[in-house]
Amino acid sequence: MPGKGATRVEIDPERYDLDYDRQNNNSRTSGIFKKVEPLQIRMGTRLEDGAKTQVFWMPVTAWNAHNGLMLGATFHNTTVPLRDFEWMVTPLVSRTEFTDKATLGGVANLRYSNGPWNSVIRYSKFSTLDLVSLGQYSVTPDTDATPMNRVSFSLNRKFNKVVNSPWSSSARYEYARVSGFMDSYEFSSAPSRQSSSVRLNALKNNSKPLGTTQNMGLEVRSFNFDLIKYFLINPPQLYRATSVTISANYSAVKTLNRKGKKISVSLITQVRRSGFSSGFDFKMPTMGFGAQYDPMADVMLLDRGATSGLLSHQIDMPNGALPLNHYASSNFSSVRVDYTLTKNMDVFVGAIGINIGNFSEYGDHVAGLAYQLGPLSIQMPLYSKSMMDDMEAEGAKYEPYKYWMFSLNLRDLNPWELVRKSN
Repeated sequence: MPGKGATRVEIDPERYDLDYDRQNNNSRTSGIFKKVEPLQIRMGTRLEDGAKTQVFWMPVTAWNAHNGLMLGATFHNTTVPLRDFEWMVTPLVSRTEFTDKATLGGVANLRYSNGPWNSVIRYSKFSTLDLVSLGQYSVTPDTDATPMNRVSFSLNRKFNKVVNSPWSSSARYEYARVSGFMDSYEFSSAPSRQSSSVRLNALKNNSKPLGTTQNMGLEVRSFNFDLIKYFLINPPQLYRATSVTISANYSAVKTLNRKGKKISVSLITQVRRSGFSSGFDFKMPTMGFGAQYDPMADVMLLDRGATSGLLSHQIDMPNGALPLNHYASSNFSSVRVDYTLTKNMDVFVGAIGINIGNFSEYGDHVAGLAYQLGPLSIQMPLYSKSMMDDMEAEGAKYEPYKYWMFSLNLRDLNPWELVRKSN
C-alpha cells in the first residue's frame, strides 16, 4: 500500500529485475487515468521507457503517379526492443492535378504480437484510376484520380521447428477490402472488392555451409467483386461475382561453394476453381499482380493501372515467377532455374504452360538476367518465345530492353516489416 501523501507507485524503479513488460510498473494513486504514464514525444525512436507513454514522430515525403508529391509525418510507438502492441499512423497531404485541391491520404497500422501469434490491421488511402467495371467504362479526360481505400486484417501463426529438426512452418489468414473507384458515383450503393486467403508455408533450412534450403507453400484465395450487371439502367445495377484460386509453389536453393555461388529451382502451379460470368473473366497473372493488373491493391505501386512507360514494368514476381506477361484463364504451371553469376546477378531460364480460355493452351520459354539489390529486383529477358513472336508479327528488330521488369513492393520497405522479418 502506498504511504501517506504518496502520489505515485512504481515497481523496481532502478530496473534490477528482468521484466518482460515494464508498461504496468507505474501507477498514480489518484485520478481517472491512474495507470497512464506521462507523455513523452520524441523524434525517431528510443529505448523503451516503462515510466513514459512514448510517442515518436518523423517527417515523411512520398510520391506516386496519381497523388504526385506527398508531404506528411509518421507517428508511432515502436521502441527498442519491439513491443507486443504497436501502432503507426502516416497522414500524407497532396494536391489534385486538375482541380488543385488538397487531399488527405496515407497509411495506418495496428499490430499485436503474442508468442507465435501475430495480427495486423492495415489501412491505406491513395489515389487511383481504377474502375468498378475494370475497363468497361472510359475515364473522362482531365479528371482527377479518386482516393482508393484498402483495409485488411491478417492473422499469422508461426510453428516452432522441432528440436534438432531443420523444418519450420507458418500459417496466415488475410481478409482485404478495397473501395473507392473512378466510377463509384454512378451507383446507388458503394461498390467494393473483397478477398480472403489462407496460406501455409514450410521451410527446411540446412545448417551446413554448402547445404540446400527448401521452401514450399499452398494458398487458397477467394475473390468477391461488385461488377456491372446492367448498363442501360440508371443507376447501373451491380452483382457480386466470385472466383477461387488455388496456388502451390516449391523452391530449392543449393549453395555450391563458399564464395556464394548458388543454383535454385522454382516451381509454381495455379488453378481457378470457379469464375465470373456476364462477360467478365477474372485473370490470373502468371508473373504476379503488378502495375497493369492488381484489382485488390495487393502491391503498393508507383503507378497503378499503368499500361505504358517506365512504371508499367512494375510487378510482384512472387515465389520465383517468370518475367512473362501472360494471363491464365483456368490454370498455369511454370518452372524456373537460376544460377549465380556475380554477387547480385543471376542468369535464369524457365518455361510455362498456360490455359488461355476456350480450351486453348499456350506455352512459352524464356532466358535472361536477374539483378537483386535489396528489395529491388530487375529481370531482363534476353530471349523468349513471346518476344520472338512479337518481333515476327510487327516486323521489329531485336529490342529485349522493352521486356524488362522490376519488382519493388513499397510495403516491404516498411521498417516494421524489415525488423520483424529479421527476428
